[in-house]
Amino acid sequence: VEAAGFVLGQPVRVNIGISGLEPGTRLELLAGRVDFTPTVLGSPSTVLPGSIVPSPTATPLDFLWFVNGGVADVSFQTNSPLPEFLISADGVFATILLTPIALGAGQLSISFSDALAFNPADPGLPVEVPTTAGPAISFTVVIPEPSLVLVGFGGSMAMLTRRRKN
Repeated sequence: VEAAGFVLGQPVRVNIGISGLEPGTRLELLAGRVDFTPTVLGSPSTVLPGSIVPSPTATPLDFLWFVNGGVADVSFQTNSPLPEFLISADGVFATILLTPIALGAGQLSISFSDALAFNPADPGLPVEVPTTAGPAISFTVVIPEPSLVLVGFGGSMAMLTRRRKN
C-alpha cells in the first residue's frame, strides 16, 4: 500500500467498505473499526452510514458509532428479518471525516470485528461471515503548497479590487 499525503486543515474522507459478499448473503450485523493517529488527525467530525446500509433502517439504533481517542467504532445490527433492512451488497459501509490538525506522520487501519449473516433456516441463529482487513496505510500530513495559497490569496485580492471599482 502506498503512503497517503494529507493536507493540514483539509478534511480526509475515510470509507469503510466491504467486497466479496457472496450472492444471497444478507448481513444482520457488521461491526468495523478505524484506528488512526489522533495527535495528527484529530477526532472525527462526522461518521455517516454508507450506501450499503439500509435507509431507512428498521430502527434508529440499527446504525451506531462511537469515537474515543484514535479509534472510531461503527456498527450495524438489526433484529429485522426483512430483506430491505439487511445489508446485501458490496460497497461503502461507513464514511468517517477526519481533519488533520498537525504536521506529522502516522498510520490508519480499518478492521472488522464481527459480521453475521441472517439465517433463514433458523432466524435466531445467525451465521458467522469471515472477514479480512486490508493493510494499514501510512500517511504524512503536509502544509498546503505555497503556490495554492498564493493563488487563493491572489483571487481574493482580485475580488476585493474589483468590488471597490464597482
